[in-house]
Amino acid sequence: MAGLIGISRDLASREGVEADYRSLREALVHMNRHYADNVRVQDLLDITGFSESKLERTFHKVFQLAPLQLLGRIRIQAAMHRLHGPGSIAGIAQACGFSDQSAFTRRFVALVGMTPGEYRRLRSPEAPGRRPPPGEDQARAGSLAQRARTCASSSASAAGARHGANRSTL
Repeated sequence: MAGLIGISRDLASREGVEADYRSLREALVHMNRHYADNVRVQDLLDITGFSESKLERTFHKVFQLAPLQLLGRIRIQAAMHRLHGPGSIAGIAQACGFSDQSAFTRRFVALVGMTPGEYRRLRSPEAPGRRPPPGEDQARAGSLAQRARTCASSSASAAGARHGANRSTL
């Protein structure tokens, strides 16, 4: 018995895809510059010229996230950077676009796996008000450090494009 298998591929110009990526890059630049502001989906639609469904599809294709999910990760990544320096956690939350500290803390724990205070103590040993929890052992400290490194690297990669593209080529 013999068989024949064929593959069909669309060989149309990639010009349209490149234009989509340029528009997506402009939206990403806007999100990175204005993460502390009230970035709306409509703002991204105006920047890209996409329909809402095309914007969602394109973000999912490239980042595996919806636009507002990516904005949340950008905000958390900015907060992680700010937590290395001075400033109250509530002030950092507000500076990164969160309406209140509890919303910020919930989102931070969901993405990073620890509270902003734990992250600050872990990453900034000389941070003001640093008090190691009573009885904290090296295993817990090592576990928190590993989670922070894992989250930091996954946050950075989430901001970059998937499938062989990088941030600079969007």
